[in-house]
Amino acid sequence: MNVASLVLERARQDPAAVAIHYPVSARGQKVSYAGATNRELDRESDAIARGLAKAGVTRGMRTAVMVPPDRSFFALMLGLLKMGAVPVVVDPGIGLRRL
Repeated sequence: MNVASLVLERARQDPAAVAIHYPVSARGQKVSYAGATNRELDRESDAIARGLAKAGVTRGMRTAVMVPPDRSFFALMLGLLKMGAVPVVVDPGIGLRRL
């Protein structure tokens, strides 16, 4: 059992339940959040996994992930895990010079 299979099981059990909350905007110290359902996250991550496979990403391949912590981050991470790729998360705030 891995993270991807747990998410898939949850999506089948309760597709309309909110799977994630992610930041959508920040005004001062107040941050607004939105949610994505199990069904949405499952579909988005499947589409990403298909696209990555077409681009040549394979099981076990290390893949740099350098995106902000928004909805796309979660879908991308799950897509990579579904296909067995190894995400290597890099903080996008670090900047190229410090990378």
